Amino acid sequence: MTQKNPSQDKPMSEQELYELMKEMYDKEMVRKDTMEMRIQIPIAMITAMMGGFYYLAKKLVTAISMTSPLTSGILLLLLGGSFLSICVSMVFFSKFLWPVNYEWMPRTWDIQAQYPEKQAVLRKALIKKYAKCADINSRINDRRADDFAHGMQALIIALALAVLACLPYGWFLFISR
Repeated sequence: MTQKNPSQDKPMSEQELYELMKEMYDKEMVRKDTMEMRIQIPIAMITAMMGGFYYLAKKLVTAISMTSPLTSGILLLLLGGSFLSICVSMVFFSKFLWPVNYEWMPRTWDIQAQYPEKQAVLRKALIKKYAKCADINSRINDRRADDFAHGMQALIIALALAVLACLPYGWFLFISR
């Protein structure tokens, strides 16, 4: 037989509900800022990989003419797959960075001006607004987190394919010495 927690039967007070909704709203805004700071590393990786592709493209003609058709085909296939994966990751990161309409809490002065007559009405209006903002912002953050995760997956695949593509190129450089 399980014991019931007495606090489970007691409904949440208006003050507790207000604090919970405010905490949820604040959590989603912190989550937004955290996600936006994490995008810097993938953008740097994409930039570096594109520079590597430029370098390899300049050397590719020589490498293809000096290696077997099978090695050249593998090299082109891996580089093409890597480049395609980078393009996919750029699409997801672009969706992540695309401007979104977060819900914001109005300034305290604006809220007080809207409900000057009663403090209880103001408290209920704030609870509703915090709940609405937290819900909308949570959905936006969830979508953006999915876009970020898919972009990172595509970027990791691109990096793996690029490393595999560099192996025959490195072998070619080693043999040509």
